[in-house]
Amino acid sequence: MRLGVGLAALAAVAALAFFIGDRGTDRELVVTAAPQSPRVPDERGSEPPIAEPAKAFEEVTPPTTLVATGSWQDQLESSSNYLEFVDRAYPAASEGDASAQFALYQALEYCKDGYRGYFDRPGKRRTLDEALAWASARSLNTDEVRDVHRRCEALMARGTGDLGSPDSWLAKASAAGLPAAQARKALDELRAVDLQSVVMSGRTEATAKDLEEKTASARAVLLSALATGDSGATWDAADAIYYLTGSGSTADTEQWVWKMAACIQGYDCGPGAAWVAALCHYETVNPCLGGESGTEIIRQAWVQASGHSDASGLDERAQQLADRLNSGEFSDADLAKFMKVVRAP
Repeated sequence: MRLGVGLAALAAVAALAFFIGDRGTDRELVVTAAPQSPRVPDERGSEPPIAEPAKAFEEVTPPTTLVATGSWQDQLESSSNYLEFVDRAYPAASEGDASAQFALYQALEYCKDGYRGYFDRPGKRRTLDEALAWASARSLNTDEVRDVHRRCEALMARGTGDLGSPDSWLAKASAAGLPAAQARKALDELRAVDLQSVVMSGRTEATAKDLEEKTASARAVLLSALATGDSGATWDAADAIYYLTGSGSTADTEQWVWKMAACIQGYDCGPGAAWVAALCHYETVNPCLGGESGTEIIRQAWVQASGHSDASGLDERAQQLADRLNSGEFSDADLAKFMKVVRAP
């Protein structure tokens, strides 16, 4: 089982999220900085609803590679009112600013999923008090409910129908060549392929080939993002390991190598990083003891997952990976090597 609970705390590129999903007998703790918002039980059972499979990923080769300036991400991280943020970001996103498009995607996705999880039911939108009571009765984190409401209440009350879908903004940012958006889009496609392979019965040779082609396409775009040396792409790539290897046990250990490499590349992994605070505050089973930096938490998690007595092996491999990612020559063979991919894409 993958272990986790949805989080509402902002991370370096938006919200940190955990979610529960059945992966057979493998236990996998995943830390992501994706803007995925709370995955919480619905009225019908203890598991979150299964999302519809994403549309087929269309590989785009942009004429140039863009690098996020960080300004829109900074504004998103500091925003407590996503209506105000969206009103600022939308004009720039509409004019083609890829960083604004990616940040707009994150804000809209966060509020959409957060309200779908806690507030919206057929024909009814819960008040904050009603949502808190519902969450409390199910032993869910009520601070998370408050966070979603605080950031999203004004935006959701006004409505988001005229803003376009979150996925459409992610697609635009990815097509423009923003590495972080490309990595996120590729990860979404890999998850969709995994979901399709699980729910599809009586798979034909044609459908199997289609899934293989989608996986190969997503892998190619992920590789393109990683080759830029973007730390956000490296962080998200850690969560692609399961989908590219098919092994929860491999992902359980190797994800920490990739996350440490992202830290080495410049991803915020200090003790004040928002993802650190979110992990330690919201997650009831985690390697946090109190006051650690993100790198210390990653080392502890890797030792727990790998069974090693110390994290020296992690540090050495993460440095090797970061050096290779920063070389500008990161290849598909490197991807297979550092993710321990032993099967064809």
